[in-house]
Order: sequence, then C-alpha cells, then structure tokens
Amino acid sequence: MGELIISNSEDPLSSKLNYKISKERKKNLILFGIVIVLIIVGCFYLNKQDVVSGAQANFEVKELAQKEIENESVSRNQKEEVNVMLNDFTAQIAQRDIEREELESELYEMVGDYPVRDMVPYISKYDREVAALIVGIAKKESNWGKRSPLKNDGETCYNYWGFKGAGSEGIAMGHGCFGTPEEAVDAIGKRIEELVAQGLNTPSKMIVWKCGRSCDGHAPGSAQKWVSDVNIYYSQIVRG
Repeated sequence: MGELIISNSEDPLSSKLNYKISKERKKNLILFGIVIVLIIVGCFYLNKQDVVSGAQANFEVKELAQKEIENESVSRNQKEEVNVMLNDFTAQIAQRDIEREELESELYEMVGDYPVRDMVPYISKYDREVAALIVGIAKKESNWGKRSPLKNDGETCYNYWGFKGAGSEGIAMGHGCFGTPEEAVDAIGKRIEELVAQGLNTPSKMIVWKCGRSCDGHAPGSAQKWVSDVNIYYSQIVRG
C-alpha cells in the first residue's frame, strides 16, 4: 500500500505571484503611509495657531516625504502621486502665508499705537472670523488695552477682553492675569474658537461674552450697544 506524501513545497509559479503581490502591497502601504504623514503634518502646519513659518513647514514636509521615497521601493507612478500632493501642500502653505501677512498688515494699520499692537502677530495666526472677534471685543472691553486689569506692582495683565478665567499670573481685579501677550491671545483665541465652533460667530451671537446666559440683569440697550461697538471692527476685518 503506497504512502501519502504531503509536500510543503510551494509551486514556483504561485510563489512568484505571491512575491509580486506582496511587493505591490508593500509599495501601496508605503504610499499610504506617506499620504497619512502628509495629511497629519499638513493639518498641523496649516493650523491657524501654528508658530512656524510656511517656508519651514514646506521644507520639513518635503524632506520627510523625499526620505520615504528614496528609502523604499516606490514606483514612478507612486512618486508622481506624492509629488502632486507635495505641490498642493506647497500652494496651500504659500496661500496661508499670504493671508496671514495681509491680515497682520491690516491689523497693524487698524490698531495704531494702542497696547494691543504687541499682540497683532499672534492674533493674525487665526482666521479672519476669529481674529475679527478678538480685535472687536478687545476694543469694546478695554479700548485695545488702555483700560485693563493690573498686577499689584502696576504692571499690565494683558487681559484686554474682560476675561475672568485665571491666567498664569492668577487673578487681578477680578479678571484673569496673563504673563505675556502671546499667552493672553492664546487663551482668548482658543475660547473664542470654541464659541465660534458652537455657531456663535458674529457679534450679536457672541453677546454671551458680555451677558453670559442672559442679559436680563444688564442696563436696557447695553447689550445692543456692545454688539454695535464690537461689530464696527469685526465687519471691517471679516470683509478684508
């Protein structure tokens, strides 16, 4: 009676096919990885609070992608796909830089020599809608920094928005006290971004900044006056 022999050896044709599929799958995974890296890094650098220059961001992302292409076996078509994405990213970075520079220039001209001038480089990192609310509210609440809480030593708290949350310097005169202009804008900008994300994206909707949940306890007409005053500068900045 003959023995049944089971061979573990793989058919040569099947082996070649599996190798080809495995190699192609590896290339696709590499390309997918590069795409994910570009998306993540791109979103970070295009974020309105990003502190690096567009030129630096563009260089770092290109360098990262190029290393991945050179270090792995990526087909010509895949390289072209990556290059298309890089070019698109470059265009977005360039456009974002232009928009920031334009907004920064407009804000410098608008605020003149008021104390809020020192905050312009940080405010201009936000999109126009948020930046417009930051500037408009600052004008109404403190006359762009000329009326604001002071520390015990008489130094400014950089709180030009009537913000009551504590800063790194704690609380002064019932309001948050910040250590630097950058910290102040970061705290206010993030809070306004949160409210804008909830749909409170105009001075009339942002009245919660003044009244909280209700304006019933405020003087008649004061809420409308607040909205009107904030809107003077909000509308100018949003229009560009």
